[in-house]
Amino acid sequence: MPDTTKKPTATRMANSQGLVQIAAAAANTLIHTLSQGRTAKIKKIMLMNNTGVNDTVIFGELVAGAWTPRLPAIYVLTPFDEQLSEWEVPEFIFESAIYARSATAGAGTTEDVLIEVEEIG
Repeated sequence: MPDTTKKPTATRMANSQGLVQIAAAAANTLIHTLSQGRTAKIKKIMLMNNTGVNDTVIFGELVAGAWTPRLPAIYVLTPFDEQLSEWEVPEFIFESAIYARSATAGAGTTEDVLIEVEEIG
């Protein structure tokens, strides 16, 4: 009979908070808020470039209020989309909310972002 008194030390769950639009260049745009007491890995990234020019998007965190990039810049040609799967996204464990920055996004020319994360903890 299995021991039901032991609880798992870590649970994993896939999560996505839906489409987010980056509407200002070089501004921190909240992409994903972690559940309490969890960390996260980005498993999939989908980007749609609506800026009218080639763009770069960087994912990172705010550490003590300061922008800290965590993944390499992703170059997105206009007017195409970019999709990165689990095998193409560098593995980094985010310990706080996930933000993104675009080099050229603006109010009428957004960069659309959708990520899938795996929360751990």
